[in-house]
Amino acid sequence: MNRQQRRMAVKQAARSGNSQAIRISAFELATHHFQAGRTLQAESACRAILVSGSRDFRAFHRLGLVAHHFKRNAIAAELIDRAIVLKPSDVEAYASLSSVLKAMGRLDEAAQICQKAIEIDPGAAECYNALGRVLQEQQLFADAINAYQHALNLDPGHAAAYFNLGLIYSAQGEMMAASTAFREAARIKPDFIDAHRRLAGVLSLQGRLDEAKDCLQDALKIDPSQSVYFAELALILTKEGRLPEAVETYKKALTLKADDTAALNNLGNVLDELGNLDEAAAAYRLSLQVDPNNLTALSNSGMVHRKKNQIREAIDAYRKVLAINPSSHTALGELYQLRLAACDWSGIEQDEAAVLDLCRRRLTNEVPPFIVLAAPSATPMDKLDIALSWAENYDAPESGKFSHPMPVLRGAQTRKIRVGYLSADFYSHATAFLTAELFERHDRSRFDIIAYSHSKDDHSAMRQRLIYAFDEFVDIRLMAHPDAARRIFDDGVDILVDLKGHTQDARTQILARRPAPIQVNYLGYPGTMGADFIDYIIGDPIVTPMDQQRYFVEKIVQLPHCYQPNDTKRVISTDVPTRAECGLPEDAFVFCCFNNNYKLTPAVFDVWMRLLRAVPRSVLWLIESNDIVRNNLCKEAVSRGVDSSRLVFASKMPVSRHLARHCHADLFLDTLPYNAHTTTSDALWAGLPVITCLGDAFAGRVAGSLLRAVGLSELVTPNLQDYEELALKLATQPEMLRAIKGKLSRNRISTPLFDIERYTRNLERAYEHMVEIWQSAQMPKAFSVADLACPNPSV
Repeated sequence: MNRQQRRMAVKQAARSGNSQAIRISAFELATHHFQAGRTLQAESACRAILVSGSRDFRAFHRLGLVAHHFKRNAIAAELIDRAIVLKPSDVEAYASLSSVLKAMGRLDEAAQICQKAIEIDPGAAECYNALGRVLQEQQLFADAINAYQHALNLDPGHAAAYFNLGLIYSAQGEMMAASTAFREAARIKPDFIDAHRRLAGVLSLQGRLDEAKDCLQDALKIDPSQSVYFAELALILTKEGRLPEAVETYKKALTLKADDTAALNNLGNVLDELGNLDEAAAAYRLSLQVDPNNLTALSNSGMVHRKKNQIREAIDAYRKVLAINPSSHTALGELYQLRLAACDWSGIEQDEAAVLDLCRRRLTNEVPPFIVLAAPSATPMDKLDIALSWAENYDAPESGKFSHPMPVLRGAQTRKIRVGYLSADFYSHATAFLTAELFERHDRSRFDIIAYSHSKDDHSAMRQRLIYAFDEFVDIRLMAHPDAARRIFDDGVDILVDLKGHTQDARTQILARRPAPIQVNYLGYPGTMGADFIDYIIGDPIVTPMDQQRYFVEKIVQLPHCYQPNDTKRVISTDVPTRAECGLPEDAFVFCCFNNNYKLTPAVFDVWMRLLRAVPRSVLWLIESNDIVRNNLCKEAVSRGVDSSRLVFASKMPVSRHLARHCHADLFLDTLPYNAHTTTSDALWAGLPVITCLGDAFAGRVAGSLLRAVGLSELVTPNLQDYEELALKLATQPEMLRAIKGKLSRNRISTPLFDIERYTRNLERAYEHMVEIWQSAQMPKAFSVADLACPNPSV
């Protein structure tokens, strides 16, 4: 009976004077309103029945349900109780009263009401379902399951009982059972929208993302006005890496509910991942306008401020997070990293101790491993522990992993080895400056070289050079993680080399799916990734001594000289900035350190300030990485008895001019525990000597490796005392410094560091041996590469 038919029935009953028929038809109209969600109209219809003098138990029952809908539960209980008094055998009313009492927290009474209803009608499936809900609320899960199963024995088509079973199974982590229960509920009642939604959630947790999307699409067909379904669909698209689609889907959700803080936050996250930082920041601002204390939005806004190098704003955001939630591991780690970047050292030892305590007790997987590389008190074991915890974030479902049957490598043994390089840095970036010539010099008779780029196109000359350097340049930036992994697998890549590790913009999710039989951690991250899906790490005898294998999940592969390649085509500009343009006094001795500011530590800064005090007319030339570091370092200098004018700050400039300005420096002072890496290569290529102190882990041993490879091991010191003494000698003994510079000038063209041909052949030997190990059905194992000793092509 449709709405018009119901109204006609009421009119006909009125004409006939049949009051019983009027009540029945009016009640049907009330029921129709209630089922259609028109609660107020249903209430009016029920009250009209009762005003007429009727004692219709159904009207009292329905009015009770209306009151329950509006959370007027005391009134609801009274109304439904009156319905039961009028008809004590109505077990449906007992079930409704049980739900009301449960909502009021009167669980024992609710359970008793259900038992009474079951005594009245042992075959009433809904009463067992109601009892199950009460027992579930009491956390008597086994009893609740029994009640639901009893309901289903009585009525196999009871969709709500299946749904409630699904809720228990999913809460207990029994995802297969939960998905079965929710699927049955949706099959029995196709318009059961919550069943579709819950099933989508369970399938998503199982990694069955396509099925989860189908369920949410089914929910949207039932009710396309619900923003939450669009938001959850967007979340799944994000998991798949379909970021542009996710953005559009979040926007649909926000069109329906503009103040949905979760959708705004997640939209910001996707925009951030796409590199649209301004739009991401705008999304977080909107979320914070709705809820200024939203921890997720505050944390995310801090992250995007950091990426925009707005250090002050990022610090403020994370301090707000910690003021609201002092136990936030993410905020604690990020604030520590930001304070390092700002050289804000007051009380930083306490922040460091708190972060390391979390790592040592394996209490978190929210602190990125990169954060502790510059922590002075972090041990190699700390760095392994945090990497292991962080790697847990990238567990891929077994169904999503590719298999590579041993021992036969795909294709004939005599074919070329296919090497894929995975990176977000294939543009004008430090990694590209080191590797471009390596890619160009790979032996095409033995190797196919493929780039898998998820980096922006900056339209630079370097970008174009890299595109031409590879046999194939595959842009996977907008590909979902599974699709990118599938592309790599289908391309028959034998060795997938990750150039990012645990650094910004990495796509470790691709590696977690095992698209290649051999996967390698190389160059981008100076430490273990802590992941069992990475087989090897490329190092050398200095950065990765074999006696440190216990600190690496990957097996160590030692190249004979230095693990780091160097491009010999790098141009040093002839347009050299003057000393005045650089802010340097004409007659000063210039110590410099062009490392990122987060690598500076109080202990090393103490040494530098003592050197300035000991060497008249000397200055310290530093990079100004952000807008607040200058003020902080000047304060630190003054507190150590050094006039702040003796600190000179260098702004960023094009690489060729940056290399050119090295000529104004006399001595490069390295940092510890995180050395200069590319910046050491820059200095040595520009003819500037570097003094370093050898640390106890990869990140603190790189400059030592570079100096050894260029024949200047005498500039590598074992501790800060020797480091300081050597720096003072070189600064006060011009002949000694002149001799070192002369040696560097000669060694640049005669030692392995800048012999890229020799380097490339040795790296290729490493790749070939990895393949040999695989083909012989062995597990990955550590090994060293003997020097091929190619003649230097530049001689």
